[in-house]
Amino acid sequence: MASVETSNKQLNDEYLNAAMGYKIAWERELDRRDRLGITDLPDPLPHPDHIVIEMDRGTVRIMGPVTRAEEAQLKLWRDRRGDFVEDLAWIEEQLETEKDAQMRNVLEDDADRTRKVLEIIDTALARVPEPGSTRLLGKNG
Repeated sequence: MASVETSNKQLNDEYLNAAMGYKIAWERELDRRDRLGITDLPDPLPHPDHIVIEMDRGTVRIMGPVTRAEEAQLKLWRDRRGDFVEDLAWIEEQLETEKDAQMRNVLEDDADRTRKVLEIIDTALARVPEPGSTRLLGKNG
């Protein structure tokens, strides 16, 4: 049992060190790009801002996309959020002038559903910080 625990601790320490090395190296590279005005290169995946290192616990969490497919999915939901906001504004505008009670009920139901969808999207997106918002190693949660 002790050898398994020792092996697990060693693997965890190696993962922690690798994550710290990756994060620091990419933060330096992104800072270099900023200084030189380099904007045509893609950000790394995972982005260093999405790697949360908790030194007191010795844990690493990745709070954002790891693959280009995941990155595309995140972008899709950020874009779709705007569509839902526009839909809700239109529905609320219609409610201001709609006199028919049945149609008002339909619009109010649509508004409620749209608000719920926005709440779900906002909750999911809140878990993924925008790249560039926590550039320094010490700013992670």
